[in-house]
Amino acid sequence: MVTRQTIAGGLADLGLPRDAVVLVHSSLSSLGYVDGGAEAVVDGFRDHLGSAGTLVVPTLPFRGYQHDYLRADPLFDPLTTPSLMGRITEAMRLRPGALRSWHPSHSVSAIGPAAALLTAPQSCDPWLTFGPQSPFGRLADIDGWICLLGSLESWREATCFTEAERAALALAEAVTRLSDRVDPVPDELWDEVTRNYDERARAALILSIATTNVYNRLNVTTGQVAGTWG
Repeated sequence: MVTRQTIAGGLADLGLPRDAVVLVHSSLSSLGYVDGGAEAVVDGFRDHLGSAGTLVVPTLPFRGYQHDYLRADPLFDPLTTPSLMGRITEAMRLRPGALRSWHPSHSVSAIGPAAALLTAPQSCDPWLTFGPQSPFGRLADIDGWICLLGSLESWREATCFTEAERAALALAEAVTRLSDRVDPVPDELWDEVTRNYDERARAALILSIATTNVYNRLNVTTGQVAGTWG
């Protein structure tokens, strides 16, 4: 069972600074049973970050393709339009004190000292959605963090990874889910990894993925709670 306390403890174990500015991509259903639901997840982050840290979540008002959403000419109100990026993001949007940016397709909600900066007005030019004056560009400028919580595939929706990082994440996903595909690590994926990492770095990457998977399987098998391994 995941609780508010295990969320906060897990973030501490990961080394997330208490004054961090962190953008969270999340999947509540992937966490299993969470005592208190989405609100408990937000509370766990806030408990760890305290008053010095800033919690940020994407609050996009659509699922699927952005083009289809915009063709429907939707009415976007940052105060009332719900987030369709998952229950954790909607709980965060509705949290007292949360600020939301006004971008009609790629808004974020934030709580904390950096919230006003991250949600300040930006251009609606589609070429600048992730530009320097967007919440994502500002997050990079202030050395913000990114947390992928609960969903192995949530990195695909994140916008702040380099080509090399995406290759590493794709390999980690493929190796972790070997039984999902007949050819779990296709040649084109390996070619992408090879383009971004030399032989020594590839070996370190594969070893890191394997070690993480061993620990995860031990945790599941023995029913460990996050943060309790000695």
